[in-house]
Amino acid sequence: MLKSILKTVLLTITVAATAFGLVASAGVADAQTTGGAQVTPIKYGDIVRGALTNKNYQVSYKFTGKKDDNVVISYIADFGADHSLFGRILTVTQGKTVLVDPTNYVSRVYLQLPADGDYTIIAGRTDGKKGTDEGSYILRVLNPQALEDGKAVTAKISHADVTANTSIDDYYILPADSAFTVKYELTDGEDRPTIEIDHASDNGSLDSGASLSGSNLDNGVLGISPNKGTNYLLHVYDYYTKNSLSYSVTYSAAK
Repeated sequence: MLKSILKTVLLTITVAATAFGLVASAGVADAQTTGGAQVTPIKYGDIVRGALTNKNYQVSYKFTGKKDDNVVISYIADFGADHSLFGRILTVTQGKTVLVDPTNYVSRVYLQLPADGDYTIIAGRTDGKKGTDEGSYILRVLNPQALEDGKAVTAKISHADVTANTSIDDYYILPADSAFTVKYELTDGEDRPTIEIDHASDNGSLDSGASLSGSNLDNGVLGISPNKGTNYLLHVYDYYTKNSLSYSVTYSAAK
């Protein structure tokens, strides 16, 4: 088990030359010429199941975004497969590296796009061609909606068919000009998700600041006094079962 946990992979996000006139980094060129020649187009909301092998040790994806788009990218072990890719190193580049996020099991990053254009994501592993880690993963690219004061949002988490773009977790942008609360209520299903308020660190990696969870959790409220200049997101997820559930969340700013 320890050996599996210490395995690492690498996720790199690069801004395509069409967006900034930048020269592609060596990592991008390598990904497109060795171990991953094809770049697969994806769009917001897509869920992609893939695998890293010694032959295909990097897999490239490209999406198009607009300036100031809020984007969340998650890169996790495929829960329906072999679980061999536990470790994560998440790297974001814009001509140069701007984020390195070493994690165990799940990599998550938030960024606000600096310009219109095409963006490339490289799902890879530490040491590239010389590495030895192999296994399946699920990669997701989201453009989360912002919650509005006093308006409930309802959603469903489904594990029925991840390749058909059903959701295994949801993200929402939280306005954070002042203190706020988020009310959660389970509306259908036997499983109980985890509800957490994440904050983006200076380098974009997402960390939990407050959470609700429990096998009998039907409803609850989270409250935050935000730090100035910090981005906050609500994360609702249920990774560990194959059932579905429905819920509602309501954001309320302090009066």
